[in-house]
Amino acid sequence: MVWKERKMKNKAVSGIMLTLLLSSMLTLAFNIQPVKSDWTSSQTIYIRADGSIYPPTAPISSVDNITYKLTDNIVGDVPMEANVIVVERDNVVIDGANYTLQGTGSGSREMRAHGIFLSERSNVTITRMEIREFWGGVSFNASSSNTIFGNNITNNDYGVFMFRSLDNSLSGNRITDNSYGVKFSQCSRNHFLGNEITSNRIGVMLDWNSLNNSFSGNNVMNNSDYGIYTRDGGSNNAFSGNNIINNSDGIRIESSSNNNVSMNNIAGNQYGIVLRGPYGYSSGENIVYGNDITNNNFGIQVISPDNVIYGNNITNNEVGINVGQLGDFEYNAIYYNNFINNTKQVYTEEYSIIQLNYWSDYTGRDRNGDNIGDTPYGEDYRVRDYHPLMRPWSPGWSPEPSVDQEIEEEIPFWMQWWSWATVIVVIAVLAGTVYFLKKRRIPTAPLPSIQD
Repeated sequence: MVWKERKMKNKAVSGIMLTLLLSSMLTLAFNIQPVKSDWTSSQTIYIRADGSIYPPTAPISSVDNITYKLTDNIVGDVPMEANVIVVERDNVVIDGANYTLQGTGSGSREMRAHGIFLSERSNVTITRMEIREFWGGVSFNASSSNTIFGNNITNNDYGVFMFRSLDNSLSGNRITDNSYGVKFSQCSRNHFLGNEITSNRIGVMLDWNSLNNSFSGNNVMNNSDYGIYTRDGGSNNAFSGNNIINNSDGIRIESSSNNNVSMNNIAGNQYGIVLRGPYGYSSGENIVYGNDITNNNFGIQVISPDNVIYGNNITNNEVGINVGQLGDFEYNAIYYNNFINNTKQVYTEEYSIIQLNYWSDYTGRDRNGDNIGDTPYGEDYRVRDYHPLMRPWSPGWSPEPSVDQEIEEEIPFWMQWWSWATVIVVIAVLAGTVYFLKKRRIPTAPLPSIQD
C-alpha cells in the first residue's frame, strides 16, 4: 500500500516537472528574437522629398511618410565625402528604434563620410539611434528647427556638426568618445539641453560668429582638452546650470564677448573658466555669475579686460582667480564673490576693481556693524579689497557702498588721469624754469690780477 502511494506521488511529481519543462521551453521559444545581420550599404540611402525611400531594399520602413523606422543595423561603406542617410523631406521623424548606424571606423573618417546629413531641412527629428565611427555622425547645413533627441553618438571625428544652422534642439543625447562632441560654426539660437558630453577631446565648440545659443542642464565631463570652448566671435551665448567636471579647461571663452556663464557647477578642472583674447582680440563684457567653482587648479583665469565676475562661490582651488597681463587702463570688475579656502585667493599681474568680496582669511574688524571690514584685504594694490565683507555674500544682499559709487576710489591715485596730468605739468614747469635760468646767466666781472 505504501509502495503504491509512493508510486503515485512519483508520477505526480514527474508530471509536474514535465509540465514545467514544456512550459519553459515554450516560453523560451516565444522569447527568441530572429537573428539579424547588419545591412551594409555602399551607396547613400535617401528619404526623398516625395516620401519614398531609395534604395527600396534599405532597412527603413514608413507607413505614413512621416515616421521612418530602422528595421536593422546599417553599416555605411560609402565613397569619399558621401553620406549614409540623406534626408530630403521636411517634417519627418527618423526613428532608429535602438538600431545602430555605423561607419567603417578609420576608413569612414578618412573618407569624410557622414552618418546622417541634412541640408536646408526643417522640422526633422532624429531619435533612438546609435551613430558611430563616421567623420560626422549627424551633420546639418543651413538647416533649422530640427531635433536630435535620445541618441548615443560615439567614436566619430565630429559627433554633431552644424554649419549655418539655427533654432535646432539637442537634448537627452549621450555624446562620448568623439574628437569633437559637438561643433557649431556660424550657428545661432540653438538649444542644448540635458545631454551627457563625456570623454571627448573637445566636448562642445562654437566658432565663427556662433551667436545666441543656449546650453543648460548638461553633464560636461572628462573631456581631455576643453569642456566647452567658444572662440572667434562666439558671442551672446548662455551657459547655465551645467555640471562642468574633470576637463582640462571647463569653459574657455576666447576672442568672444557678451557671453553669460551662470549657475554652473565647475569642479576638478585644470582651469575652471578661462576668459582670454589673444592676437589683439578681446573677450570682454562677459558675465560670470553665481557659479560654484571648486577644487580646480585655477578657478578662473582672466587675460582680457572689461569682464564682470560676481556672486560666485570660489572654494578650495589652488588659485581662486588669476588675472593675467592686460593693456594700460584696462580692468575687470570682481565683486560679491566668496573666496573660501583657496591656497592663493587671487593672483594678478594687473590691477582689477576688486571690492565687496568675502575672504575666508580676512582678519580685520567691523566696528560699526555694517558687515564690511574696517581695513582693506590684501597688501598688494593690485589685490586690494577696500570693502571686504565680514560674512559670505548671498543673493538678495547688497551691502553698501555700492560698486558704482566707489569705482573711482578703487583706482590708485597714481593711475588716475589727473595724477599723470599733474606730473606732466610739473615736469613742463621745471623744464621751462631751467631753460629760462640758462638764458639769463648773470655776467661776472673778471677778478683783479694780483701784483707782486
